[in-house]
Amino acid sequence: MIRFLRTVWRSLLLIGWFLICALIALPGKFLSKREGLRRNLEVTRLWARGAVRILNLHLDIIGDPASFEGGMIISNHHGYIDVIVNSAIFPLRFAPKKQIRSWPFLGWFVSMNFPIWIDRESRAKSAEVATELEWTLQERFSMLVYPEGTSTDGESILPFKSTPFEPIVKLRLPVLPVLIHYVETPDRYPIAWYGDFAFLPHLWRLIGRKRIDATLKILPAVHPEPGESRKDFANRIHAIMLEAYRRS
Repeated sequence: MIRFLRTVWRSLLLIGWFLICALIALPGKFLSKREGLRRNLEVTRLWARGAVRILNLHLDIIGDPASFEGGMIISNHHGYIDVIVNSAIFPLRFAPKKQIRSWPFLGWFVSMNFPIWIDRESRAKSAEVATELEWTLQERFSMLVYPEGTSTDGESILPFKSTPFEPIVKLRLPVLPVLIHYVETPDRYPIAWYGDFAFLPHLWRLIGRKRIDATLKILPAVHPEPGESRKDFANRIHAIMLEAYRRS
C-alpha cells in the first residue's frame, strides 16, 4: 500500500512538473533555432533536476561536467531513465528514435527541445540527420548519443553504430564519453528497461521505488586521430568505455 501511494503521489508530481516545464519551454519554439535551442536546453536540465528529486534519485558524479565546453557526449544506455540522469548534468540536445515522438507526455516534451529525430528505417533521412548533427556540433551545443542503438541490461556495452561519429571525424572535434551505472535492488522489474519489458508497467514500478542510486562517470575527452575513419574511431571509443565500465 505504501509503495502504491508513493507511486501515485510521484506520478502526480511528475505530471505537474512536466506541465510547468513545458509551459516554460513553449516560448522557445517561437525564437530562432539557435536561440530557442539554447534556451530550451536549460529548461530540459531544469526538468531533469526536478525529476531527480521527485524520484529520489541519488546521483554520484565522478568528474567535472563543466570542463566540457560543448560537443558530442557518448553514453551507455540502460533505458529511458538515462535521459533524466544525463540531462540533469548536461544541457543536452537529443537525437531520439522517431518512435518516442508518439509517447505520452515525453514525446511532446522532447519535441520542444528541437530534437534530431532518428529514423533507422529511412536511408533518405540519414543525410538530413548528418547535416543537423554537424550544425549542432559547430555551434558547440552538447549533443547526446547512445551509439549502442538500443537499451541493455547493463551487463556490458554493445558494439557502437558508427554513423553518429561521421561529423565528429569530419570536424575533428572531441567526444566526451560518460558511463552510467545503477545499483540494482531485488525487484520484479530492474531499473534498466530493455528486451520485452512493457513500458508502462516498468515505468510504474520505477516511479514506486523508494530510491534509485546511480553513478555517472565522466571520462577524458577523446579526439579523432588524423585519417581515422568513423568506424575505427567508434571502435576506439567503445574499447575505452568498455574497459572503464568493467573496472567500475
